[in-house]
Amino acid sequence: MVSALELPRFVRESASTTYREAQQADLITGRSIESMAAAAVYATCRCAGFAVSVSEVAEVSVCAEAQVKRAYKVLNVELGLETPVVQPESLIPKVATKCGLSSHVQHRAHELAMAAVDDGAGERPESIRSGCRLSVQRRHRARVADDPGRNCGGPRGFD
Repeated sequence: MVSALELPRFVRESASTTYREAQQADLITGRSIESMAAAAVYATCRCAGFAVSVSEVAEVSVCAEAQVKRAYKVLNVELGLETPVVQPESLIPKVATKCGLSSHVQHRAHELAMAAVDDGAGERPESIRSGCRLSVQRRHRARVADDPGRNCGGPRGFD
């Protein structure tokens, strides 16, 4: 999974450690091994600050997104993982790259995300990220979502 997500080697090692801790705490029994392994990868990414979504991890594993979410919740609660809050601006580069946005548009989206966080609108980072992208599109008439040559999905396309 780590290789498929193109993550550094330390993520694999840390996810393995998290999985072993879960095994020692008897959290694996009665649960899918694959979903717990996927959750360990996701947990490691969250703790390390990588912008990897549950859906991306589920996509490269053989289990459903809901299974990964449930397994992650178990790991998070039972192992007391220190997962930092996802900052909206950390999600923008992935969207910008996938959509082929210019550095100017990406920079402006970053500014808008920072302003939204400063104004206290940080409950759903994905929503802020999508809102910034749409706002920049409208202002610069980029029409990223309407361009048939770009497949970057709608506002929910990166959750």
